[in-house]
Amino acid sequence: MRVYHKVIQSGNITEIYSYQEGITIGLKGNNGSSGAGGNMTQEEKQLREKDNLRRSLGRTVQTLRRTINANINEWGKEKPKFMTLTFKENVLDHEVANKEFREFIKRLSRRIFKKAKRIKIHLRS
Repeated sequence: MRVYHKVIQSGNITEIYSYQEGITIGLKGNNGSSGAGGNMTQEEKQLREKDNLRRSLGRTVQTLRRTINANINEWGKEKPKFMTLTFKENVLDHEVANKEFREFIKRLSRRIFKKAKRIKIHLRS
């Protein structure tokens, strides 16, 4: 499906994006295992990996910002809370980290709210 506008609501912040050419959503892209990447030099591959990491970190910061904005007023009259979570071991697998984080959020929600209300999270798998 091709879309020309995207609206993202995070708490009281609204982001509106317009795409002149449109963007395709809902389709999985090439995983990079074939195609033009096969003809790249080692240096080009390293530059591509570095650029991919930079963009990935940018998306992570954006997702964290949106998650914080979505939760800012969910605490009633109390001030917003912020916490940093780390693993004891260095977890590099995003699927494992996301699964553990989701389970942590479920336990935290049950403990804090003791009912169906949930802490809002935005994760990409």
